[in-house]
Amino acid sequence: MITRDPMMNERRALSLRRFARAGTLIVALAAAGLILAFGPQRARAQSDSESTAIEHAYDLSSGFKTIARQVRPSVVNIRSTKRIMPASAPFGGQGGRGLEQFREFFGDDMFRRFFESPGGSPPGGYERNGIGSGVIVSEDGYILTNNHVIEDADEITVTLHDEREFKAEVVGNDARSDLAVLKIDTDGLSFAHLGDSDAAEVGDWVVAVGSPMGLEQSVTAGIISAKGRANLNLAEFENFIQTDAAINPGNSGGPLVTLDGNVVGINTAIATRSGGSQGIGFAIPANMVKSIMGSIIAEGRVVRGWLGVRIQNLDEAMAASFGFEGEGVLVADVQDGSPAEAGGMEDGDIITQFGPKEVGDVLELKNTVAAASPKEKIEVKIFRNGKARTLKIKLGELGAGDDASAKEEASDDKIGSAEVLKLGLTIDDLTAEKAEELGFEGEGGAVVIAVVPFSPAANAGLRPGDVIVQAQGKAIENEKDFAKVAGDADLEKGLRLQVFADDFRRFVFLKMDAED
Repeated sequence: MITRDPMMNERRALSLRRFARAGTLIVALAAAGLILAFGPQRARAQSDSESTAIEHAYDLSSGFKTIARQVRPSVVNIRSTKRIMPASAPFGGQGGRGLEQFREFFGDDMFRRFFESPGGSPPGGYERNGIGSGVIVSEDGYILTNNHVIEDADEITVTLHDEREFKAEVVGNDARSDLAVLKIDTDGLSFAHLGDSDAAEVGDWVVAVGSPMGLEQSVTAGIISAKGRANLNLAEFENFIQTDAAINPGNSGGPLVTLDGNVVGINTAIATRSGGSQGIGFAIPANMVKSIMGSIIAEGRVVRGWLGVRIQNLDEAMAASFGFEGEGVLVADVQDGSPAEAGGMEDGDIITQFGPKEVGDVLELKNTVAAASPKEKIEVKIFRNGKARTLKIKLGELGAGDDASAKEEASDDKIGSAEVLKLGLTIDDLTAEKAEELGFEGEGGAVVIAVVPFSPAANAGLRPGDVIVQAQGKAIENEKDFAKVAGDADLEKGLRLQVFADDFRRFVFLKMDAED
C-alpha cells in the first residue's frame, strides 16, 4: 500500500532501521558464538597437526641417533704407509748423502725445502701416506675396506672408535671389485652385520659412516638413489648402489647402513667435479661383498666362475631377428676350449636363465657367473633356433689374465652389390695373409675394406678390418656369399651379422631406413 502521509513513512523507516540493527546484532552474536564454540577446536586441531609433524621429525632423528650409536663402534680409521725408495739417488747417490755438501751453502731451511722429501726424510727414500675407512664385520677382528685404500702398503694402522691403534694384516685383496679384507688381533670388538642388499630399495634411508677428509667417526644421512650402477670404470666387476648420503675422500671403505642397522654396502667412490660430495656416491652391494670376503678368508684370494663366452645385450630389433621375445643375453662368441664350448653352447644362443636366476642383462649374468663356484655344474637355459633348451655346463675358474668384461660393440660388412653399397660397405675376400694379420683363425670370411661415414654400417659400429663370419645365420666364405645373403634380405627389416674383430666375435644388426 502506498501512502502520502510523510510522518507515517518516517515512522516506518525508523522501525525498519531498528529491525535491521537488531538483525545485525543477532547475526554478530551468532557468529561470536560459533567462534567461541569452534575456534578453540580448530586451534587445537592445528596445534595437534603441528605436534604430530614434530613428533615424526623427532622419531626420524631418534632413528638416526640409534643407528649412529649402534654402528660407529664398528667403524675404523685406516692409515696406510708406503715406503718409496728411488731407483738411484741424485747428486752423487749414497742415499742422498752427496747432497750434504750443499747444506752449508743453502742453509738448513732452504735445504729442507728443496732437497728433502715432503716428510723431511732424506732423498734416499720417503713415506707416502693414505687414509680411509673400514668396518669390523666379525668379533675376531676381520675388517672390510677398499682395495685402493691399502693397495701396495708396507704398513697399515687401524684406529678404533675408542682411539686404540693396531697394526693390521692383509688377509687378501681383490682389485677387480676394489675390496680388501684386513685382520687385527684383539678381543671384544664391536662389529656390524652385513645385510641383504638385494632387499634394499630405491628411496630407503641410509647412513654413511667413515673418516671424510680425515674427520673420524663422521655420520651422514641420505637415501638410496639407484641400484645396479655399472660402466663407471671404477672396477672390473661393478654393480654399485648409488646414494646421496654425503661421501667425501676418506669415506672409502666405510659402511652404508640401513635404518635396521645392517650394512647394505661398502662406500667406494664419488662422482664429483670439485673433489667434494655432490650427492652422488657409490657403494659395493653387501651381497657381492659377502661372496668376495668369504672367498678371501677361505682361499686367501677370490675364486670366480668362468663360462668362456662374449655376451651382449639384446635390443628389440636384434631379438626379433632371432624370433625371440622376452629377456635374455646374446652369446656373441664362444671361446675355444671354454666350459661353454664343452657344454654345447653356440654363437647366437640367447641365455635366459643361469642356475636358478633369470637373466635380464649383461651385468646381471656377468656377476652371477663370477659368483658361482668353479667346477660347479650349472643348468643354463637358452633359446636356439626358435626353441628353448637346457644345457648342463661345468664351470671353470676365472684366471688373472682372463677378460671377464662383456663386449657390447657391434660390427657389419659390405660388398660390391647394390644392396651392400646401400649399407655403406666395401668388402673383399679374406686372404690367408690378411687373416694372419688380423689374428683370425677361422676358415673363409669377408673382410671390411671401407665404411662410409653416417651409413647404416657406420651407425652399427662396423670398421675396416672387421671380418664377416655369418650373415642371417649362414656361414660367409667370401664376398660373393655375403652379396647373395644381402641381396636376398629385406634390408628395411634388417640384416644380422656375426663379425670378428679385436680377437673375439660379436653380433651386429644392420637396418636401412625406408627413405635410404
